[in-house]
Amino acid sequence: MQAICQNPFCGAEITVLPGHRPRKYCNSRCKSAAFRARKVEAERARLEAEQLAQNAREREALRRRFGDLLPETLDLLQRLSKQNRQLADQIGQAIKAERDQAQHTANEERNALVDEIMLNGEALNLPTILVLEDNGSEVGYEYTLDAGLASWSYGVTVASLERLRLVRDAVHCKMLAAAGRRRLARM
Repeated sequence: MQAICQNPFCGAEITVLPGHRPRKYCNSRCKSAAFRARKVEAERARLEAEQLAQNAREREALRRRFGDLLPETLDLLQRLSKQNRQLADQIGQAIKAERDQAQHTANEERNALVDEIMLNGEALNLPTILVLEDNGSEVGYEYTLDAGLASWSYGVTVASLERLRLVRDAVHCKMLAAAGRRRLARM
């Protein structure tokens, strides 16, 4: 019966004698070398764990200063801070300001859309609105805003910005249709 030496740098075959305890190493040098290799590997694993912990602490510090950024952005800021801390801080502040402005702008657009939808909806007596969304296929996805104040209020509260834009367009079309009917009635 043959076994293989457990020294990762050896791999020689070991003859196992019947009735004897199976040997793990072909000789005492391989046994010592394997012990040293395990010791080196344990130290490497310890250093890697310390490096990962340090990396996590640095990333968390960046998140606290600049908010929740994409992993790639955190990587860049982390690399930059090792070379030029002041430059990394300036870039981080610029990214944070840009993100905050975009969020503020999105909130303003959302509020304006909700106001426009609700005002126009009230002028139409808050009817049922059917919105066809383009989901990338030939058949559109339907989104229904049921009649009534409660349904409209809830619908615009939970709708995404893109869906609000579609609802605004659908309400606008209803407004145009109502204006057209009023013109026809006057004729």
